[in-house]
Amino acid sequence: MGARKPDFIIIGAAKAGTTSLYRHLTWHPSIFMSDPKEPTYFAFDERYGRGEDWYLSLFSGAGEAQLCGEASTNYTNWPLYPHTVKRMHALLPDVKLIYVMRHPVDRAYSHYIQLINNIRNDDPDYTFTDTFEQHIAKDDSVIQSSHYMLQINRFLEYYPRERFLFLFFEDFIQDPGLTLERVISFLGIDKKVDLLARGAVSENLNKEKEAWLIRSRLTGPLRTLPGAQWIADHLPQGVRDSIYTMLRKLPAHRRIEAEFIPPRMQTETRVRLLDYFLGPNRELGEFLGKDLSRWNE
Repeated sequence: MGARKPDFIIIGAAKAGTTSLYRHLTWHPSIFMSDPKEPTYFAFDERYGRGEDWYLSLFSGAGEAQLCGEASTNYTNWPLYPHTVKRMHALLPDVKLIYVMRHPVDRAYSHYIQLINNIRNDDPDYTFTDTFEQHIAKDDSVIQSSHYMLQINRFLEYYPRERFLFLFFEDFIQDPGLTLERVISFLGIDKKVDLLARGAVSENLNKEKEAWLIRSRLTGPLRTLPGAQWIADHLPQGVRDSIYTMLRKLPAHRRIEAEFIPPRMQTETRVRLLDYFLGPNRELGEFLGKDLSRWNE
């Protein structure tokens, strides 16, 4: 048997529940998901330059009867990555494509926060430099990633409509079981496997990361005191939480928030973006035969 190729790809969108979907699918015995989750092979020039053998090696551990998949959200980030679909089709002309979409304005802001968190994975002391408004003025890729028909049309130049499964983040959150049933049916594998047996997975952790960052910075000076770490390690969690609650009343808490946590999107920005997406949302709704009026608020 030759090198295994992915049978399906979750192509996006970023911050629309793709990591949760990926996690659930790894629990199905008939599915082999790549590790890492996001090879981004067809999008990133550096990854593509590693060659086909490198990419296909990510699926070498799959069983003969398993379907192979990956989940790279930058595949729907055109025009930032303009060669993605052409490269993909050249290697995988028959691949199935799963596209998860979310309220476009909410997704764009969450994507912006994720970009900051990605930098902090390498540099925990990184302080944001641009507000959301300043960021999109310099780089509108997080906005274009929410223009779903723009992204879909790039794929339709190479793949027929029947190769796609279109899903919605809001539906996934409300009824994860039904969404997973649709995925399993689309892939044509055993429907009897309960992918929710281990519970629902939530990977949208931006707020948790922000909370951890503030807490870490605020309690840092205390941890430098002699014996403080030993005491902290032996205090009940409830006591530590009470101490942190008191520390949050200090002026330092507001200073740390201002340094590390970007301000929320401005109201006028949201109004402007909602207006911008009226047309694209209408076009997408007509394409899918779905009422997307909830995205206009």
